[in-house]
Amino acid sequence: MILGVGIDLVEVDRFRRMLERRPGLIERLFTPAEREYCLQRNDPTERFAVRFAAKEAAMKSMGVGIGAVDWHDLDVGRSAEGRPSLVLSGRAAALAAELGVERFELSLTHTDTLAQAEVIAIGTSGGARGGAQGRSQGRRPGRRQGRGQVRMAQWRSEVGTPAELDPLIAGGLVPIVTPAEMNAIDRDAPEPVEELIARAGAALVRHAIGMLGGTYGRRVVVLVGGGHNGDDGRDAARRLARRGVRVRVIEIAKAPTELPACDLVIDAAFGSGYRIDPARPFRAPSPPPGTPVLAVDIPSGADGLTGADGAATSDGSTVSEESTLVAEETLTFAALKPGLLFAAGARRSGRITVADIGLDVSRASAHLVGATAVAGWLRTRPVDAHKWNSAVCVVAGAPGMEGAGALASRAALRTGSGYVRLEMPVAPPAVTVAPPAVTVAPPAVTVAPPAVVQLPTEVVRRGLPATDWADEVLADLSRFGSLVIGNGLGLSAPTAVSILEVLAGARSMGVPTVVDADALTVLSGLTDLAEHADLAGFVGPRMVLTPHDGEFARLDGGPPGIDRIAAARRLAARTGAVVLLKGPATVVAAPDGAVLVSTSGDARLATAGTGDVLAGIIGALLACGLDPFHAAAAGAFIHGRAGALGWRHGSVAGDLPWRIPAVLAELDALT
Repeated sequence: MILGVGIDLVEVDRFRRMLERRPGLIERLFTPAEREYCLQRNDPTERFAVRFAAKEAAMKSMGVGIGAVDWHDLDVGRSAEGRPSLVLSGRAAALAAELGVERFELSLTHTDTLAQAEVIAIGTSGGARGGAQGRSQGRRPGRRQGRGQVRMAQWRSEVGTPAELDPLIAGGLVPIVTPAEMNAIDRDAPEPVEELIARAGAALVRHAIGMLGGTYGRRVVVLVGGGHNGDDGRDAARRLARRGVRVRVIEIAKAPTELPACDLVIDAAFGSGYRIDPARPFRAPSPPPGTPVLAVDIPSGADGLTGADGAATSDGSTVSEESTLVAEETLTFAALKPGLLFAAGARRSGRITVADIGLDVSRASAHLVGATAVAGWLRTRPVDAHKWNSAVCVVAGAPGMEGAGALASRAALRTGSGYVRLEMPVAPPAVTVAPPAVTVAPPAVTVAPPAVVQLPTEVVRRGLPATDWADEVLADLSRFGSLVIGNGLGLSAPTAVSILEVLAGARSMGVPTVVDADALTVLSGLTDLAEHADLAGFVGPRMVLTPHDGEFARLDGGPPGIDRIAAARRLAARTGAVVLLKGPATVVAAPDGAVLVSTSGDARLATAGTGDVLAGIIGALLACGLDPFHAAAAGAFIHGRAGALGWRHGSVAGDLPWRIPAVLAELDALT
């Protein structure tokens, strides 16, 4: 009985570069027997690559991801008959036994460019093929699932459905430059513009052929404009024609409403320099039904700076997406452009690839965050660590909003805090009113009992007075590595005073602080409080402000608008704190103008309470020693990735903390 199938592909050149960059990785990934075998061959990198693929495929066949077992728990060798074999030990062997796996069938192939492994997990347990498939297809009445499939289903429910990382965010930091910055980079390049066009055209051809699956009999329509983006398209058209592709070049100004039949549309009309002009609206021509579009730099019609399209207003509220082509893939050169990450540009760019054409983008002050970068920021606990080394104080969860405190606390624990104390204002005592002199039977009234919020067992809870609780929080705050404040605290005048007093104390002590939710709203009202007119007394460089758009508008006096990077920079400069502006692409800005953007999450995070989880994650990272700028960016990435590991429908904020260790295990495997 087949219990699971795993398939994995590894690019040999990329694997070779990874081994060269990380001395000692071979020893970490492969057993002594594997190393001895591979190093005796004339193509050791290929042999290592296919064994790495086999280990990944084996874990997939058991329904788990990186981090569930140790790499040395899986030894890929050869049987006495000369066939590929897999020997398990440690956690891998225990997991296979729990799943009812009795043996594995391996098929391994490798060339100088690609290594491929297919692993089939075989056992004798009854039930439909694979736990996940068995559930989706249903079971016949009376038919029992085998122990292996029940356990596999349990593993998948605990870890979530693995979602492959987009290659764009699987690596380090990817530069982001504005169209104006890109123009300056082009001007400063030592190469003539004709050389840069040729490099871009060659990169475009390679990408297009990959999408076409070859050149024989293929038809390509290339939309071109009058700028260098159009020049890139014309160069690519000539190169494709020389390789036998039937190419038709169409000037965008003369393009028909519907493009002619073809196998691929290359959109090289406008590029990242396009700016919206409501007086001259652009309506994109329609590709043939089912025909993929490859956008050059950015889909035509999307603003390269903001991603907006159509007749957009200054706040991005009026948008007609008919004015932007929808690309299956986008090839951009040298660096990302902001318009690829926000608004319609993000929705319509498809899979994004950055092509290196030799331009110097080292001056970029904004970057997209990748998994390898985050993995490099995370700290390893020292051997002599104790709980107070990474303690987090969470002040949250007033009566009726206890869940906010529970979510933030659980997230901090799961992200690595050694000790979490949740300080929650309690309700004032009830007031007893004397009964009236005349007894009248009151109407029957059913009063719902207060909601019971389940806190993690490991969280230390301390009740605070209903008002005037700042002194109690500050009494031993200096013992903590970080403070998280604001989630579900409320906005009453006494609460606002206590929040401000705690913020002022934390700033004075130098305690790294996450300011979220109601605490942000309190800060936004400082100018209304005569005794607290100076924002600088309450926020500073060791603080992270985490507003959504509404909170941002209250803090900054208006909504972020369509240029979200500029908005986050503006608020960070004004407050002197790190600002994390939440959104589909989360922007983290430092007071000095540096920006990190995270796109690891998706719409699964659009549910109540996920912001509380994010606050707890960042609080734990601060307590573990990360600086506020990188803690905020790493927190946004981990938060988004935890969401991506969940179900597409029905995920709630309470699911996220349970997935954080799986994300951290993924990141650990990259170091």
